[in-house]
Amino acid sequence: MDEKNIQYTVNLTIDELGDEVFAFVKADYSEMINGILPMITADFICETDKFPLQLSEVNMTLIIGNDEWRLIGNLDEFKFNENLLTLYITLTERDFYFVSQSNKYLSVSKAIDSLYYGQIDSEITDNTPRELNQVNSTNYKYLTNILRSMKSPSIFAYTMNGLKIKNVKSNSVDYDFDPDKDKYYIHERTKDYALERNGYAESSAIGLFARDGEKATTLTSWDGIEITHNSDLDDMIENVITNTKFQKQNRLVVRLVFQYVPPVQCGDIVRVDIQDIDQTEFVIIERLGLIGKEVKWSYLLREI
Repeated sequence: MDEKNIQYTVNLTIDELGDEVFAFVKADYSEMINGILPMITADFICETDKFPLQLSEVNMTLIIGNDEWRLIGNLDEFKFNENLLTLYITLTERDFYFVSQSNKYLSVSKAIDSLYYGQIDSEITDNTPRELNQVNSTNYKYLTNILRSMKSPSIFAYTMNGLKIKNVKSNSVDYDFDPDKDKYYIHERTKDYALERNGYAESSAIGLFARDGEKATTLTSWDGIEITHNSDLDDMIENVITNTKFQKQNRLVVRLVFQYVPPVQCGDIVRVDIQDIDQTEFVIIERLGLIGKEVKWSYLLREI
């Protein structure tokens, strides 16, 4: 079947607005790894005097063909151009990235479970007893810092409906693309020189203060940065450094384009056979969606 000729039922409805006044036109979707929250930019035809100016958190239903997602988002901004309304929506609970809090957690895994409000899909657990203090910080900012310090090499992604934490070297493949069934075309392939950094120095850690004969405070230096921290966080700081090094290595990047939504998201490990390329396993580092009369989803894959 020619995918280009398939007609999809496509719609985005917002519970707080209503279909009779706000008619969906099109939307763009973006999702990336390592701390970027997913976003939707959506256009609606509407009557300008009907828009509730006080609207902030919204509940939505996105339909593309036979797929349907219930989403929650924060309305960051809106613009009018005659009768065309454009909404800029971050897909997360408002309190998660707007409200600052102070809390104490007794392990990394307990902190993640407490800080994130939605579904968590994690291949890594860290129940090492340690005190983690969130001081006047949003749950989003504090959680993102913790996720950067997970066991290396690892990546994480805030996705359309949850949080994914992936051990890149786990040999766990989430999806194996079949070129006869999964219709796609290769938009580009290149070495990701933009992420390359040369001359990274090895990190060094020096004990600064001791308590009862045990090292209590550490000074870690790396790439011109110095961080003073509690010594029970030494492994987490080293994970931040090694994760950064791993993700900045020069690697092959491939972009696949689909005219439907494949069952994968950022952070997933996929297997793809590409002509003239020996590498078959990649991690999805970005997905972009064009939703409207034309449905087009673009996935950026980076070799492992």
